Amino acid sequence: MPGFFYNWFHAANMAIVAGAMGGYGAWLGFETKAGRGNEEAWGALNGATKRELHSQLMAGAGLIFAAGGLGGVTFMLTLQKSLFESPHAVTGFAELMLFATQAALALSMKQNPGLRQAHATLGAITMGILATHAALGIKLGLGL
Repeated sequence: MPGFFYNWFHAANMAIVAGAMGGYGAWLGFETKAGRGNEEAWGALNGATKRELHSQLMAGAGLIFAAGGLGGVTFMLTLQKSLFESPHAVTGFAELMLFATQAALALSMKQNPGLRQAHATLGAITMGILATHAALGIKLGLGL
């Protein structure tokens, strides 16, 4: 397989997920927080509300990010590189833990509405770390 594939296939896939699902999903979350969650979401094929599509997109993004992490590890193994030593790996692991925490908060918000602010704040932090993770991934890819 060509080196370009090893260096950038994982990055291209994750960039699509982060931008399309993560970016739009995060925006839908902030729309919901602003009181517009019961409006129909743009692009929803099933007429879902912004609130519903936010949940669907972010759950899907979390699963794809987990699979993408496995893909990244696989690429590093095929290149015979050390695992979990790079800042990109550390931020990736942190992202997966943040997504899991976000899911737990989301499941608990009906019983405790006060968790909505924590969910929104942590969501903004998560997206910031995701941007840092992407920048570290580009740096890592350029160094391979």
